[in-house]
Amino acid sequence: MSGRAQGSPANFDPAACPILARHFFGIEPRQSTTVVTADAVAELRFRRQVDRLHRLGSRATAELLAEIGAERSIMTIIDRKLDRYTGLDPAALEAAGGGEFWPAPLREVPR
Repeated sequence: MSGRAQGSPANFDPAACPILARHFFGIEPRQSTTVVTADAVAELRFRRQVDRLHRLGSRATAELLAEIGAERSIMTIIDRKLDRYTGLDPAALEAAGGGEFWPAPLREVPR
């Protein structure tokens, strides 16, 4: 995953932010159909959980990050990543459709 994603903000580096690249800009490596299907289900679950956490507000998000940071002794890493993510230009992110998840990867298949 390198280079700038189409529709991504000019200051966005997909290699530096792979989760953002995957979930907001749809940059995916090529995979087999079986892996894609399993990934699609995992993706939907991840999105649903993130949406639920987001609705709980910033305190719940902070508690999650603090808990992960304490368990893994990575608070410094989390702090640096927060600096990078909060440094993204909100207008550019919104213009690129980065405020919400892209449509779900599963589609109805007619019989």
